[in-house]
Amino acid sequence: MSKPVVAFVCVHNACRSQIAEALCRLLAGDVLESCSAGTEPKDRIDPNAVRLMRTQYGVEMERSQHPKSLEALKPVDILITMGCGVSCPTLPCRLREDWGLEDPTGCGDAAYENVIQQIRQNVLELGRRLEKGLILQSSTSPNGNNAVGGRSVLCPCAQHAAHMGGQCSSQHTGQLRCFRICQRKLQSGQTALDHI
Repeated sequence: MSKPVVAFVCVHNACRSQIAEALCRLLAGDVLESCSAGTEPKDRIDPNAVRLMRTQYGVEMERSQHPKSLEALKPVDILITMGCGVSCPTLPCRLREDWGLEDPTGCGDAAYENVIQQIRQNVLELGRRLEKGLILQSSTSPNGNNAVGGRSVLCPCAQHAAHMGGQCSSQHTGQLRCFRICQRKLQSGQTALDHI
């Protein structure tokens, strides 16, 4: 059986999303296939991210990874944005999440190390949720809907894109946060999407 594919997406695909791809491959590669992309990819991976991933984990990101566009991605099951207000990638998937991570680019090593640690924790938790069957159950469909507590909810990202005729706009930045609110409401038995 093939592993679910997770894509980590940010604007430049040069730092956080590259770190997430590498850590997912290293720490959850037995249950997930990882990749990453950006809406405006840079020419190379952030050198500080490369250096710190090499010293902390022995991972040589530049050997197997490079910045790429959304068009270069294969079909994905899980789409994770890094929290950079990336314009809505209207990629079909079974689960969308936004991890809300600060961009360490241009900061000192402590900022990078903090982001690396947050990504590590998130990747491990994602792998645990998948192994326990808490995500990607058969009730989840690959069209931007997400099943929470056995109920299916249209991701506001997909909902917004549908209202825009399949196009996204800069007005979209709060939609993924809105989806997390919907998830919490459903988990507590409330009605979702009543605040959109």
